[in-house]
Amino acid sequence: LNPFDYTKVTFEGVDGFGEAYVEVDENTMVEKIIGEEPDEFTKRVEWADKATELYDGIEYTITKEESLSNNETVVVAFNFTGEIAKKYKNGSQEFTVKGLKEVEKFDAFDETCVSFKFEGLNGEGRFTYEILSEDDFYQDCSYKLKNEDINGTLSNGTQVEILVNYYDWLAENTLKAPKEYSKTITVSTLPKTMKPEGVPESVINEIKEHFDTNQKKMLGEILEFFDYKYTDISYYGAYYYVPADKDSILSKTATKLVVYYSANRINSNNKKEQVYICIEHKKHRHDEFDGLVIYPDGNTNLKVEDYYIYVSSSNITETIEEDSYGAFAGDYIATKIY
Repeated sequence: LNPFDYTKVTFEGVDGFGEAYVEVDENTMVEKIIGEEPDEFTKRVEWADKATELYDGIEYTITKEESLSNNETVVVAFNFTGEIAKKYKNGSQEFTVKGLKEVEKFDAFDETCVSFKFEGLNGEGRFTYEILSEDDFYQDCSYKLKNEDINGTLSNGTQVEILVNYYDWLAENTLKAPKEYSKTITVSTLPKTMKPEGVPESVINEIKEHFDTNQKKMLGEILEFFDYKYTDISYYGAYYYVPADKDSILSKTATKLVVYYSANRINSNNKKEQVYICIEHKKHRHDEFDGLVIYPDGNTNLKVEDYYIYVSSSNITETIEEDSYGAFAGDYIATKIY
């Protein structure tokens, strides 16, 4: 007997998200062998025992039940065991998926609708994304790396495969679905922590220009400014501080940049002393654990308007030594760069 005479395969849902349902008329298959259930009770018990044995021998599989598309092929296969195998032959049959609702395809990786980003430093990069489109079918998309184990270790030049997750109920409600469900892109935007020898002179010039242009405003931020007058202000140099090679609370990225100006400070009694005006980029202060970085295109994360200005009355050697403190003495190593 041919089991496919008693088998029906139907497909429901939308294209790309369809589901297959296999209906096997096991009752009729069993009745073909031992007849219909008798009315007499004693015979009915014997019939039920035989039927149970036959039912237990019916096994079938289907190659794919979900995420189906029109014109796709699935295979249903029977593997009979026991007594029923004497009457029905094992075998398989192909079924073509059809009748699923058509959907409009959209580009789930359109970068005007979704922004794919990599954050962190080169070698420690993490994948993230931002939905830019207001359309529901984009808003309900979610994305991840195919190999999530490498997230947090990404470097420039690494190729990563991004997967989009789009639910069947979304396709049912919107009749829209992604054209593709994966895209490979190359990581290329991760910055690296700037080393002393790698700080561009343009960074220092930008800070100097900002100070020259906004000197009165910036000096006004020093608490004792109104009690003193500053004269003979001149650029002394720029120092770059990197965490020392020892255990401390400092992150290895907690670098900082300080530009020093020498000046004379005159008090209300006309007493003059030499001091150093220190302009430290606020983002690079040790308590924020975030240092200067440089991107592959040569740009940096410096914002000249984001600074911390203070005055040291110590000599320059002592001033630099004091600035080498993080939480503890000697947390930083200072290098004069310009």
